[in-house]
Amino acid sequence: MSRVYTLSLPNRLALELQSNSEVITAKAHAAIARGKVVQIDIATGDTSAPADNDRLGLFGVAVNAVASGAEGSFKIRGYVEVMTGDTSAVGTFMNPMADMMVNTVATQTDGNGFCKLLETGVDGAVKKALIVNQ
Repeated sequence: MSRVYTLSLPNRLALELQSNSEVITAKAHAAIARGKVVQIDIATGDTSAPADNDRLGLFGVAVNAVASGAEGSFKIRGYVEVMTGDTSAVGTFMNPMADMMVNTVATQTDGNGFCKLLETGVDGAVKKALIVNQ
């Protein structure tokens, strides 16, 4: 007879982070649309909406829509499709906001921003970007 072992969400998250995964599993604090950015508590695996322009902690971009209370996949590095909250040019550095979208960073210098747009940003649209700071 074989045994089935299941890991808790915090333990699975720890393994995903240790293995340098681009996509990790977390539990949604609310309904989260594809492309929205959340902050992820590495101790519990729970998500929350980030504070405006917050870059302290671990952030992830929803790969697909996630229902409130459900576990979903969040991309934490590499190329992403992220929901923009303003109109921005290609190459613009963007930061997470409380509405879980990204907006233009006031000071556009290297190392300043969560992601860099690879397409022109349009308010409320999902656009390609590269996570540059995590």
